[in-house]
Amino acid sequence: MPAAQLMLELPSALRTFCASRSTGCRIFKPAEKFRVSMDNCRAAPTAIGSLIVGLKNNDAVARHNQKAIDLTAANPCRFSHTLRLGRQKVEPKMTTCLCCNGEAKHFANFRNKNRVVRRFRCVRCGKTFSEPQPLDGLRLDNAKVVQIVKLLTEGLGVRAIARFVDCDPHTVLGVLETIGQKCEQLHDRLARNIKTESLQIDEIWSRVAISQKRAIPTEDQRGDFYTYLAVTADEKFIVSYSTAKRNYWNTDSFAEDVAKRIAGRVQITTDSYRPYQTTIRRHLDERADFATMQKIYAVPYNTKSESWRRYGPAQCTGVKIRIQTGEPCRDRISTSFVERANLSVRHFNKRFARLGLGWSRKLQNHKHAISLFIAAHNFCKIHGTLGTTPAHKIGLTGEAWTIERLIDEATKTATNESNCHATESGTVTI
Repeated sequence: MPAAQLMLELPSALRTFCASRSTGCRIFKPAEKFRVSMDNCRAAPTAIGSLIVGLKNNDAVARHNQKAIDLTAANPCRFSHTLRLGRQKVEPKMTTCLCCNGEAKHFANFRNKNRVVRRFRCVRCGKTFSEPQPLDGLRLDNAKVVQIVKLLTEGLGVRAIARFVDCDPHTVLGVLETIGQKCEQLHDRLARNIKTESLQIDEIWSRVAISQKRAIPTEDQRGDFYTYLAVTADEKFIVSYSTAKRNYWNTDSFAEDVAKRIAGRVQITTDSYRPYQTTIRRHLDERADFATMQKIYAVPYNTKSESWRRYGPAQCTGVKIRIQTGEPCRDRISTSFVERANLSVRHFNKRFARLGLGWSRKLQNHKHAISLFIAAHNFCKIHGTLGTTPAHKIGLTGEAWTIERLIDEATKTATNESNCHATESGTVTI
């Protein structure tokens, strides 16, 4: 209870206390006072005597309560006395030591900028350590973290955000890394058993560190990278995503992940990229109506370079549709919605902007930025056609989330997974 003293009528207070004692719960914190006031003072001595039976935790409390009973019996017409609840000894919560895997007891607390953090001491070796933090090692106010995340999801660059919130660019990258990892875990946990009628798959180009023509042929951390997206046509929900080199093996891993997240039969449309035809049949053949759509563009004479096609797409003059497996509905064979999702990715993520200086220097930061955008797109951004978020439309959430709610849910998911990992392995990960 927030108040140290609470005025209650005796019969209701007695019923509440007896119910709490029968269930083993306390209705007040230790050392708080319990004040009882009633108009019908004739039943006061009997009722208080019944109430005091469960409160005799030590001699001092018993003497104080007995004195209250005596005063009530001597002057029953003016009953207003304070009853004390004795302190109950609470056993400290045990956890596992990081050094010797022994038992550790909670012995102290300290407060950082955001919350109260518990400290533990090992019973065996005497080492002390703190409990895991929701935002890992970030020493920032929650308000500034939320502000940085909002700016990242709106497409601002790292240095621009650093100037806007008055912090170091490495701090912005630290927030991106921490929140990006937790958003990836949140999406992996929630985006399961998705039921939809139509699914569209495509990939979007970007570069990391250097262009592909300057990269070593065996380079796997720099050069051209593609982000695979699987988007539901009706709900605009991004079911699965993956950032990797564009080859058969990465496409196969992406198709396998899509198959694990989709429940029931679904119609799938992709472009004419050949690995899709093999991998989707391999993982979704029995429950997929699969078709490919190849768009035909009018290419000007003597203009066939890759750079021209990428930076200046020509007019679409026709399409070729091929049925790969099942019986897909021809009215739903389209890749328009996933291409519109590609536009949103490029518009709200500075790392995808062409002919600029905002490209990613590290692959891990690139992946974290994509994870953050996907989470904000699915759970926070109101879609103009739907009138709500894709996650709400598809039934994963009960309402549209704010960025604050997204961070809370993501950190809660990461903390629960950390605790489960600590329980299984016998160690605590910090």
